[in-house]
Amino acid sequence: MPSVKRQPLESSRDRRRRETREALLDAAYAAFCMAGYAGSSLDQIAGDAGFTKGALYANFASKEELFLALIERQNSSLFEQWSASGITSNDTPHSLIDSLGHWLSASMKDNREWFLVNAEFAILAARRPELAARHLVTIEKSCSTLATLIDEVGNNRPQDSAAAARIVLALMDGLVLHAAINPALDLTGDFTLGVRALLTQAARTTPGEGDITAP
Repeated sequence: MPSVKRQPLESSRDRRRRETREALLDAAYAAFCMAGYAGSSLDQIAGDAGFTKGALYANFASKEELFLALIERQNSSLFEQWSASGITSNDTPHSLIDSLGHWLSASMKDNREWFLVNAEFAILAARRPELAARHLVTIEKSCSTLATLIDEVGNNRPQDSAAAARIVLALMDGLVLHAAINPALDLTGDFTLGVRALLTQAARTTPGEGDITAP
């Protein structure tokens, strides 16, 4: 009988550090969504989490590092939700594309303030080359994960899926800003229509073999 490889037990110190980090990220998420990036302070975030500013700096060297870590956590959570959604590649191509569009638009609605503060941070990073380079790493991770989902949906060439992922993320950013100015905007309808058109165009299929452009 093969032996089962056991994961090393987490020490009390590591557990406390992990819990402190998660509490700080939770407080940061609430603060950034409430007041925006510029309007939030590390003193406030540390206090809201129940820690000193020194404890915050022991986990994050700067406000920028805290926000970048938060982006990674939120993006991972978002894609985990897709994995847990029960939507699989066994669904029809049309169904998969519509499901992806509805899922992403629902995520934008549910996390409207988070998407807005992301746009604020992106503008800040664009003016600071060093920060832009660090932010680009998180963006590319999101693009890579989304490209994998798109490839599952449309069976595309890798380069097509990567380009489609970048366009989908740009579409999300743009529509969130428009919806913030115009609450009457049909975010779900517009976004789903855009995703369907984009992924239908990008899909690589053979006529007669599941062509998603066929009626």
